Amino acid sequence: MKSAVVWTLLAMSILFGASALAQEQKTATLDLKKVYDNYAPFQQAYEAMKKEVEAAAEDLKLRAAVIESDRKQLAELPKDDPGYKDLEAKIADDREQLSELAWTHKTTFARREAQLYAEAYRAIFKQLDAYCQANKIDVLMRPNRGQFAEDQATSSDPKTVAEQLNRPVLYTSPRLDITDDFLKFLNREPAKEPPSEKADRR
Repeated sequence: MKSAVVWTLLAMSILFGASALAQEQKTATLDLKKVYDNYAPFQQAYEAMKKEVEAAAEDLKLRAAVIESDRKQLAELPKDDPGYKDLEAKIADDREQLSELAWTHKTTFARREAQLYAEAYRAIFKQLDAYCQANKIDVLMRPNRGQFAEDQATSSDPKTVAEQLNRPVLYTSPRLDITDDFLKFLNREPAKEPPSEKADRR
């Protein structure tokens, strides 16, 4: 009898201990895509790169137009014309250079885009760590608004359905979402440095 009472008390203490631990843990959710879309330094750098991409695309377009103009001119020349072979060679060279330039732009901008995301990721997560520590957040997850039924209804892809079924978290309350508050923290004005001792002495 006494042993049964002891085991009951022990089980209750474990149960209440686990419950207290769960209550002490603070959980929140963060929409990382929204953070990227509204992180000012990242967006500024991305827009600047986007303008470079557009300028490069316009340059390629102009080069292609010159090649097309030369091609039309070549089509009007007799093959025994003295300038035919020179123009034909020029078109071939220009096409090769255009292809190489297009590939260079593609790889360069893809690498720069990846670098921008990586730099933003490091900056965001450095601030996120500080934010979570300051607000005593123990667990941070991506939000899940219980969209399974909608996704399942609109998708016939077995992989998509399987991913929905295998989600570790099926639903998170909007009350847990810290995205907007974290964005204010992330995009806040940097603190001004205090005046140096040398300046104070003046």
